[in-house]
Amino acid sequence: MAKQTCIRLYGIDEDGLYDRKEDYDLEDFGGAVPSVGDRILDPGVPGMKPPLDRRDYRNRKMLEVRSRYFYPLAHGDETAYVMLVVSPRPVSEDEQEAVL
Repeated sequence: MAKQTCIRLYGIDEDGLYDRKEDYDLEDFGGAVPSVGDRILDPGVPGMKPPLDRRDYRNRKMLEVRSRYFYPLAHGDETAYVMLVVSPRPVSEDEQEAVL
């Protein structure tokens, strides 16, 4: 059986690290583990009534990877964990083409 790679996102604020409760497979990032400095377009859109337009870059967040940690045997031989610490920020005007 092939080993799974689980990528878990953590945020950081004035109180320290917190689990964003978001897990991704390696395939979700094109088969690569994001590195420090990489940016991930947050797939979510703030829950507003009515919902905000997800194609409008002003309604989206960009997650910047601040650090990454590897946990190869955290849960036995089946899963290798990678912890990414990310900082959310608004998508800049220069990045608006990333919002599809």
